Amino acid sequence: MLTVIDRRSQPSPSLDAMRPSIVRFLTMQRIDSLLETIRERYPVTITAARAPSELRQPAPGAPQEEAGGGDAGGRAGRCAGGYTGRGG
Repeated sequence: MLTVIDRRSQPSPSLDAMRPSIVRFLTMQRIDSLLETIRERYPVTITAARAPSELRQPAPGAPQEEAGGGDAGGRAGRCAGGYTGRGG
């Protein structure tokens, strides 16, 4: 059995210690705001047509497409980050 004889709260970090985290947070918040503005102002339209075969050649060392090719498991029109250009 343990008995609590004293409770102490940890001291709050100083503003100087928190500065890098605050700057990083505000920077990311501003970047998100700018990206949202850009997406609204310059909408992206994705077409269903596939790129010409010479543009679809894999980069050296890139994984090969599975047999049947297809549209990468139904993910046509998406970039690596999942943005489809349709907002939301």
